[in-house]
Amino acid sequence: MRKLREVLRLRFELKLGYQQIGRSCSIGVSTVHKYLKRAEAAGVTWPLPEDWDEARVDAVVFPPGKQPSRSTTRRARRPTSPRSTSSCAAAST
Repeated sequence: MRKLREVLRLRFELKLGYQQIGRSCSIGVSTVHKYLKRAEAAGVTWPLPEDWDEARVDAVVFPPGKQPSRSTTRRARRPTSPRSTSSCAAAST
């Protein structure tokens, strides 16, 4: 399960930075960034309403059917440079 509630609490209540939050929650800095950006886009504010549990926060920040596809979130690969096979062939003989 995601640690959204804890990430939000650490950021807005304790004013921790992304790296500190990542270490505290054992998640990557990019994940902290993603959680906070998605919470902001969803209009989630701190403190959360009292009746919101982790599942409710998760459903609001990551609504079903609204997940970006992996193909749109991946970075473009760098083109590979052509390699000369003659040096490999010469080294193996």
